[in-house]
Amino acid sequence: MIKPPVFVAEGYQTNLTSLNGTTLPDLSKVEARPLNWGGASQGTGR
Repeated sequence: MIKPPVFVAEGYQTNLTSLNGTTLPDLSKVEARPLNWGGASQGTGR
C-alpha cells in the first residue's frame, strides 16, 4: 500500500523510505562528514 506524503511546516517530506527505488539509509546509523570541496582556494586569482 502506498502511503501519502507527510510534510512538516517548512515543506520537507518526513515519511520517505526510498528514493527512485533505492532504499534510504537509516540516518541514526550513518556518520555525517563535512564537505571538503568548494569555496575559495589560495593562488587562484580570485
